[in-house]
Amino acid sequence: MENTLRAPRIPLTSDAAVHLGGELILCRTWDISSSGMSLVCPYRRRMSRALTVEFFLSKESGWLRVEANLVRSEPFSGGYIWGIQFKELDDQAATSIESHILSQLVQEAVQLPGIEPLAVMA
Repeated sequence: MENTLRAPRIPLTSDAAVHLGGELILCRTWDISSSGMSLVCPYRRRMSRALTVEFFLSKESGWLRVEANLVRSEPFSGGYIWGIQFKELDDQAATSIESHILSQLVQEAVQLPGIEPLAVMA
């Protein structure tokens, strides 16, 4: 049986610079998971194109640079949503992305009614 579970995605809104061949394309991030992200870009591109994306993740992580493949490009609000799948991430990028996602998921959970933050044991 095939595993169809998607990695948790969280919203991420920041500037992104996409390097595709010799072209620089300025985009905005939309969301991120440990396996990829969505970008809002000004125009459509062919799938399976290798690209490099630089984006701001958080104050703690700063700017990250990742290699990825373009796997989706669909019309969206005057532009296009690009779905990109990360290639093998280096340890620093993988750790930064996973830590950021986890901290955002925990913040969301703590804000749910009836959820009390766990006390930290010394």
